[in-house]
Amino acid sequence: MSIYRRILIGSALVVAVAGLASADTITQTQTFGPEGTDVTDAETDAVFSFFQSAAGYTVGDVLNSVTLQIVVNQTITDLSFFAPTDLGSNQTFQYTQNTTIGVDSGTADSSVYSGDLTALQTAGGGSVPNGVTAYGLYSVGGGPFSQTIAPGETISFLPTESHSGGSFTPTTHTAGTGQYNYNSGVVTSSDSGYYNTAGNFDISYFTYGSVTSSGGASNLTTTVTSNTTDTVSVIYNYTAPVGPTTPEPATMALMGSALLGLGLLGKRFKKQ
Repeated sequence: MSIYRRILIGSALVVAVAGLASADTITQTQTFGPEGTDVTDAETDAVFSFFQSAAGYTVGDVLNSVTLQIVVNQTITDLSFFAPTDLGSNQTFQYTQNTTIGVDSGTADSSVYSGDLTALQTAGGGSVPNGVTAYGLYSVGGGPFSQTIAPGETISFLPTESHSGGSFTPTTHTAGTGQYNYNSGVVTSSDSGYYNTAGNFDISYFTYGSVTSSGGASNLTTTVTSNTTDTVSVIYNYTAPVGPTTPEPATMALMGSALLGLGLLGKRFKKQ
């Protein structure tokens, strides 16, 4: 290959770099809460734009993949029991606070791609159709270890254990931290083409609390405060093709140097 051809090819490669495609992402995030108690369909209907309606999309962008994620944090911030003074005797009881987290199924609830809906439902350990799974947040007592409370006594377990107005201290037989984090993990769509259109779709999910108790719990005044914070994300990974552009000053300088060298070489060979 002649030295002239090498120089010309090198100059062309420098200019061609400006025409390569670039990979990028568009991230959409919906955050709810913190809000009291549970979240329902009406509160957690997270609406997202399809790729061609998403902010940042430009005609010609090529969708490569779609990832989705749901993170729900359910927390008990206060849990206490009071035994009314008119009770005739001490009360023994057990108490368990659970939460259930699920992703709604069916196009009437969630219009996300059905395969991705199933993945979101099962990734957190749930099962189809709704991914409903119960998680223990906190329990008092357990087995034969019931908590005893005297008339006129208040026992608090969360945020810290304390008691007043009676002779019994809080039981050491408690379980749970008072919170549960549900994380579906990053789910990669099994059909990114489903999202390669214009318009909107939604992901609907829910939580609800449940209580199981025994012994004298029904005679007590129970105070419980719970909160939920949740985030849903949809990320489009795409390639944005870059068309021919005006060469930047640095590129022009490099081309000028190459052409200058080409001219000097031509003179040199001519003299010889």
